[in-house]
Order: sequence, then structure tokens, then C-alpha cells
Amino acid sequence: MKKLLAILFAVCFCFMQVKAQQVVTGRVTNSATGGALPSVSVLIKGTSSGTQANENGEFSIKAGENAILIFNSIGYESQEIVVKGQSVINVKLKTASKDLNEVVVVGYGTQKKADITGSITQVKGEELVKSPTTSPMAALQGKVAGVQVVNNGAPGSAPTVRIRGVGSFQTAAPTSGNENRTGGVTTYGQPLYVVDGMLFDDISFLNNSDVAEMSLLKDASASAIYGVRAANGVVVITTKKGALNRPATFTFDTYLGFQKPVNVIKMANSQEYATMMKEMGSTNGLSILRNSIDKYGGDTTSLTPATNTDWFDQLLRSTAMVQSYNLGVNGGTSNAAYDFGGTYLKQDGILNVNNNYQRINMRGKVDFKVTDFLKMGFNFILSNTDQWIPNNNAMQSAFVNPSIYPVYDPNNPSQPYPQPFASPTQIGLSTYFGNPMAELVYKSNTREKITRIVPNIYADVNLLPKSKLVFRTAFNQDLSFGDLRKYTPQFMVGPGQQQPSSTLRKETNNYQNYVWDNTLTFKNSYDKHNYSVMLGNSYRNETYRYVMAQANNVPGDKEEYLYVHNGNSDTRINDDWGHKRRGLSYFGRLTYDYDGRYLLTATFRADGTSKYQDKWGYFPSIGLGWVATKEKFMESQKVFDFLKIRGSWGQLGNDKVPANDGMASVMYGQSNSGVFGNGIIPGYTVNSTFSYLGWEVVSETDLGFESRFLNNRLSFEFDYFHRMTNNAVFPNEVPNIGGTILWNNGKILNEGYEFSLGWSDAINKEFRYFVNGNLATLKNKVVKMQAPIYTGSSEFPQISRVGESVESFYGYQQAGVYQNTKEIADDPIAVANGLTPGDFKYVDQNKDGKINSDDRIVMGAYLPKLTYGFNLGFSYKAFDFSASFQGVSGNKIANLKRAVRRWQSTTNYDEAQVKNRWHGEGTSNLYPSAEGSVNPWNVSNFSTFNIESGSYFRIQNIQLGYTFDNRTIKSLKRGSARVYATAERPATFFKANAFTPEIANGVDQYVYPVSALYTFGIKLTY
Repeated sequence: MKKLLAILFAVCFCFMQVKAQQVVTGRVTNSATGGALPSVSVLIKGTSSGTQANENGEFSIKAGENAILIFNSIGYESQEIVVKGQSVINVKLKTASKDLNEVVVVGYGTQKKADITGSITQVKGEELVKSPTTSPMAALQGKVAGVQVVNNGAPGSAPTVRIRGVGSFQTAAPTSGNENRTGGVTTYGQPLYVVDGMLFDDISFLNNSDVAEMSLLKDASASAIYGVRAANGVVVITTKKGALNRPATFTFDTYLGFQKPVNVIKMANSQEYATMMKEMGSTNGLSILRNSIDKYGGDTTSLTPATNTDWFDQLLRSTAMVQSYNLGVNGGTSNAAYDFGGTYLKQDGILNVNNNYQRINMRGKVDFKVTDFLKMGFNFILSNTDQWIPNNNAMQSAFVNPSIYPVYDPNNPSQPYPQPFASPTQIGLSTYFGNPMAELVYKSNTREKITRIVPNIYADVNLLPKSKLVFRTAFNQDLSFGDLRKYTPQFMVGPGQQQPSSTLRKETNNYQNYVWDNTLTFKNSYDKHNYSVMLGNSYRNETYRYVMAQANNVPGDKEEYLYVHNGNSDTRINDDWGHKRRGLSYFGRLTYDYDGRYLLTATFRADGTSKYQDKWGYFPSIGLGWVATKEKFMESQKVFDFLKIRGSWGQLGNDKVPANDGMASVMYGQSNSGVFGNGIIPGYTVNSTFSYLGWEVVSETDLGFESRFLNNRLSFEFDYFHRMTNNAVFPNEVPNIGGTILWNNGKILNEGYEFSLGWSDAINKEFRYFVNGNLATLKNKVVKMQAPIYTGSSEFPQISRVGESVESFYGYQQAGVYQNTKEIADDPIAVANGLTPGDFKYVDQNKDGKINSDDRIVMGAYLPKLTYGFNLGFSYKAFDFSASFQGVSGNKIANLKRAVRRWQSTTNYDEAQVKNRWHGEGTSNLYPSAEGSVNPWNVSNFSTFNIESGSYFRIQNIQLGYTFDNRTIKSLKRGSARVYATAERPATFFKANAFTPEIANGVDQYVYPVSALYTFGIKLTY
């Protein structure tokens, strides 16, 4: 009887279940296009039952009345729908936004892009390799909002990188020895670079092809985990690595190209120079013309010399080669992943002398799965660079020397040697002038070799199942060994340009730094609550040593002679300098999100250092986020696919200021010694002042949002930042004693807006395209300081004062050019100063009837108020194309190439000065007359005439490629070959009278030109 009842109960239960189920049909389509989506999986949540949509997107499934159907398709967001008795359910799936689900590397960990509350931009390594640059940061130009990259044309040079402006006073940077110089890179003001966990001030040793991804931490919330070194922003770089259970993949990538000088300044030829000298009416100038004609020929009637030397044409090569070879292999077994590679890079310079840069890099990374709970790994980078550094002063020399004498003259009465260079003194030019080619050839024997070793070892220990609690320890080192040799041979060109005895100078820079990090990370989830807690500590030990030796009369016939020991013993000098610093840090981070909807990130770091009297600094931050599209009230809206609103606040430190003196000091100096009796008694100077410096502290607020539209094809991001540097270090005068001392007593504000807009779509399976751009504004100003500070030079001052940008140009406002004698007579200022038509008018700012230092104004600054960039590209079958553009606006350049005329009236003119000169009423209201070009009123007053716009627009990069793989060659089972051609900086549009508008400090003098680069390459993968 019991068995019968059990059977009847089971039958009834099954009948009830069948009755409760119903057939649900429907169609799955693309929410943006309305097109059918085939092969979409349809699962009943909590069961293994399911089906798949057919080629028309149609499906049919049996499900209970309250069952939940899950719709999944690769490349689309999954969707859950409750049946609720519905027999027909039509579903529209949205395209998934890949970047929101990507994992982004942040300080001491990773986060999903969608969960980040700070301002972080990620750049993939494949974007960097599109630009054939010697530095990954140079390839970043124009790609990230709020990040300014200023390139330099010299071979192997690293760019100047600024993230959200400048928050420190530049002259506060250390100047002793070569502390801030590594491989020709000035690290002051640069962001902190973190490469695989190790901290660096520059990454000139790194190849573009080594980078897997780069995260730029722009705001305080994202950067504060690095505490005292994060005031200028942080760039976190992850190098390439292998993957488990992947067969070995070999890659070989090489390109060969040539650089070409562009925007070469046109100088006045001999006829134009003669015109200016004659109009000037200078006895000295006319005499120089006659001397040139007498010696080298020309027209005595018109006083036009026959010699017409284009000095820039002599100094610059028509082309200079660049080549790169990169070989790599990566893969993995079931327990180990590996990646190894090597690169050889050589870049010749466009100056017509031995100036080039060579770098050989080797790298390796191995990760081991030792046990289920233990993972270990190591990686290393070995970089060896060899750089010949040219004499950039030759560029200024080429600008000021007139074209009326030749490069060589065997009849030079000065008996030049070792080469028969002509001397400008032969035609009456002063000893200020020097043959530019001789200046380049004789003073460019400077060679620097740097070996850099960057090893790292780590271990991850899973202390709880599912990696809920992980302990990580990592030991990182940075070892750099640099040798610089500068040799100036004995030479003779003429008076003022000679070296009676050779000089050899050698410098050795040894830098050793190690960082030991330990972190403990706990991650957990329950219900819709997700959180993680990370605690860590870091110990660092940094040692720097600089040694210099110099001697005269060192023979330079052969390489093996170039030792200080071979010079005269009585001319030998030496110097030895260095430092040792230690630091200890404790830090932590809490991240929390509720259902991916409400986000919280909080960090705190305590930094201790041996550098300052105040040993500890404390740096907190907090970030909040709200993913509005996760809210139920947003489910029915059709505008946003994703919308996250975020805000953050935090504090950062800047330790790139000199260490404090600590106490009054007693210094020995030979100049203080005196003779008493028959002996020399050493003298000492007592310094009764001392500095008590601490870190500059940056407080920053950031507000922004991230959004996606039109089925995730359109993205838009916005940020507003307010970054205040407190305790900024400024020099201040010492009362009653004189001189200056550094104090923490200023404030500097950087404030702006950042916008990023992107579009990506596919027309069909064979054609995809993208367009994106970014734009950022910047307002930089001093908010607090004791008194205005003047930098630059006394002739060309820059000023930092409250309400103005740091180190603004400071001078007189030119109001035009006096056109006739009536204007002169009607202006008491012109009469008082004996001016004539063709001279400058200046604005009497205070209306006191005279022009003096009280009438000077701020004439602009070198920091751009606007930076922007955009790029586009497409792929069609095996073809791919991309192009990028970038520019800046609102910054100024001080053209000091022209300004040397205040000391030498017979210097040459650029062509614009001749063609645009005032030579009669109405001919010019900007440029002076030939006579006025040497009038102290015009040339000794630093004015807006010397200030030019630094704005420019550039076609940054164009690349076209074609890939041979199994799409194009059916029989090819594995591997591919891609051929490509690249044009880097093919065209730049600007108004400044300069080789390049890219000048880091805004002072245009002795600048190495930036060139265009054209390359052809091939990448083989197997």
C-alpha cells in the first residue's frame, strides 16, 4: 500500500511539473542595428537545461512560469529575463564594452575598469609600437588627455612629460653633481614610473616593444598609494609576459628608416645681409662687407659679397638613418609561463658630425606555478646604451653668423689646424663670432655609455582557498653604471675660437637602488557586497656616487690615449660627490562595491625618509563612484549603455626638492686661505643660515564621469581637477645677511578640464573603424608666495608671482612701430629717448610719461593652456591604416636666438626679419627698421616682440600595413607576416620663427631640431 501511494504521489508531482512548464519562443536581435543574432545561448538559471538560437536569432525552450532565462553571446552583454507566464519573449542584446571589463593595473594591484573611482587612462603596448621612437613616453604624445609630452630631436633623447601641469618651482631642483641626470634625462618634474613594481625617475632604458600595457594615474586618488613620490603623477608599466599552456610563439620585428630635417629656418643670404648693413649705415658693418668682397669676391658697387654660406645647410645632414631589430619568444607549459626578447636600436642624428644613439636590450620574465598555493617569478631587463652627444651651441652659432665668409679657408692667416676652417675675424667680425662648423666638429667629442640592470623576484602565497588571502613579497633592484667622456682637442681657427691645449674630462655615475615590497591582500564577496583590503610596507635604499677627473694636454690621436693620467699632472682636477638615502613606508587600500553599483576606494600611505628633519609624511585619499546604469530606474532608458559618476580627493608628496641643510655649517675653501709667515693657513666660511625643508604636498580634487552610448560604440569621459601644491619650495632673501634660502612657503594651483571621446564600429566582418580624440585645458598660477621671484637671466627675465603662471616671461608690451616724424614729435617718450621712425613703441602701463621697469608685464608662459589629440583608423580584410594628430595652444616661446643682437650689431638676420622690416611708412608695424634693429631701445628691452606663439598642430603618425596570414594565404597553417610603412611627424604647422615649437622650458636657443621620420618595417610571427 505504501509503495502504491508513493508511485501515485510521484506521478502527480511529475504531472504538476509538466503542467507548470510552458513553451517560450522568441527572437534575439542586436539592440543597435535590429539584426538577428545567431547562436545565442539560452539557459534556464540554476539548471543545465538550455537551447541555442538559430541563424535567424529564433529560439524555443520549455520553462516554468517563474523561471529565469539567461541570454549569452560573445561580444554582447548577458541578459536575464523572468518568464512570468510569457509565451513570447523577444530580446535585444547590447554590445559589450570590452574596456569596462578589462583589468587595469593600479598601484600594488589590479581593478576592473568599471570599478575604478580615480582618473586612470590605460594605453596598450600595440599603440606605442606604432611610433618608431626611442622612448615609450615619446610615443604617447597626444594620446592621453591632460598629459603633455614634449619631444627633443637629439638621438636617444627622452621627452619631458607633464601630467596636469607643473606644481613645483623649477629652480628648487637639486643642482649638485649629476643627481638628476641619467642618460641625458633631466628627471625634475617628471612623473614617477613604476615598471613591474620597481620605481624609476626615467624609463629611457625601455623599448616600446617591451611594454604590454601602461596605466597613467592622473589624480590623487589613484596616485596616493605611492605617497611622497607621486606629486607629478604616476605611470605604471607592465612588461610583456607569457601564458600557461601556450605553445612557443616567435616574433621578429624590424624597421629601417630615415630622418629628414623639417621647418629649417631660412636665414638672410649675403645680398639681404648687405641690404641690412647698408640701411643700418654702420661703419663697422660696411667695413665687414668690403673685407668679405676683398677676400672672397663680390660686387664692390652694391657692396654684395660673392660668398653665400648656408650655415644650417652645412650643419644638417639631408637624411639620417634609424634602424631597429627586435626578436622575442613567449609561451608556457602547464606550470610555467615565459617571455624573452632582445632589441638592437640605432638612431643617427641629423647634425653633420658623429652624433648617434645605440641601445642593446635584453629582457626576460618567467612565472612559475610551484604548488596550488605558491607562485613565484622573476624578470630582468638589461640595457646597454652608447651615445655620442653633439654640441648644440653650434645651432645658435649658425643663426648669428652671417653668410659672407666660407666654411674653409686654407689662406687663413691664423694658420688654422687641424682643419683649414675660415675665421670670421678675417673679415672684421668680433671674437664673439665663431665658425659654426668648427664649433660643431671640435666640440662634439662627447660620449656617454650607460649599463642598466633591472632585476626583480617575487612570490605569491595563497593563504586561503580561492585566492581570498594572498601574501606577496617582491624584491626589486635598479643598478645603473654610467661613464661620460668629453674630449676637446687642441685647435686653432682664429682669435676667440681656439683651444691652446686639449682637455679631457671624465665622469662616472654609479646609482644603486633597491626596493623590498610586502603586501597582504584579502578579497571576499557575500550577497552583492564585494570588497578587498590590501596592507603593505616598503623599504628602499638608494645610493648615488659621482666621480669626476679632468686634465689638459691629453693626446687624442687614438682611443687608447684618452686617459686623464696621460695629461699634465699640474692641470689635473677631480671631484667626488654622492648621497645615500633610506626610506620606510606603510600603506593600505580598501575597495568596496555593492552590486557593481556603489563604489569606494580609500588609500593611506605613511612615508618615512632620511632626507628631511620631519621624518614622516602622511598621504590619504578617498574615491567614490556610482554606476547609475545599474539602477532599476535606468533599465528602461535608451540613452546610456553605461554611466559612472565619480569623485575623489587625496594628497600626494614631492620629494624632488633639495634635502635640508639641517644645521649651520662650516665650509673650507681655497679662496678663503691666506699666507701667514712662511705658510698657507686654510680659511673657513661659516654659514649661519640653514634650511628646514619638508616635502611639498599636493591636495587634489577630481570630479568626473564615464559613459557609453549607442550600443557601446560611442564613449565619452570627462574630468575636472583642482590640484594645489602646498608647502611649495621657493627661494627667499635672508634678512640682514643677504643671499637666499629655500623655504616651504608657497602654493601653486593647477586646474583644468579633460575630455575624451571615442567611436568604434564594424560595418561588417571585414571592415572595422575607429575615431577618438581628447582635449584638456590647464590653468597654472602661483597662489601664495612671499615676494615675486625672478629667474631666467637679468636681460631676459622670467617671473613667478601671485596670480601668474610659474616662470612667466616678463617684459615690455610692444605697441607697434613709429611710422613718421609726426608720431615721434607727438610722443614725449619718443622725444625723450631720441627715437626715430622704425623704432618700437612701448605701452606706458602706469601712465607716468616714461618707460622703465615699472612698465613690465607678464608676456605669457611656456605651459600650454590647451592640449589635444585625435586618431582614426580602419582595417579592411588584410589591410590596416591608422593616423594620429596632436597639438597645443596658449603657450609662448621666447625667441632668444634673435636677442643676441643686443650685444653684437653685426649678427645675421633670419629671412623674416629682413622681409618684414620697417623701411618706410606703412611697411611694418611689428618689425623695426634695419637701423632700429641695433638701437638699444629696441634690442635691450625684453618685450613682446621677442615672444612668439608656441601653438602648433601636427600630423603625428601615419601607418599603413598589410598582413599575410591564413586569410590571404590559405595554405598557411600557422604564423603571419605584416609589412608596414610609417610616417612620424611628417608635417607640423606653427607660426613661431623656430625649427620646432616643442620647447620644454619655452626658451628657444641652442635647440636640437625635431625631424620627420619615415620607416618601412616587417613583423614575422610564428
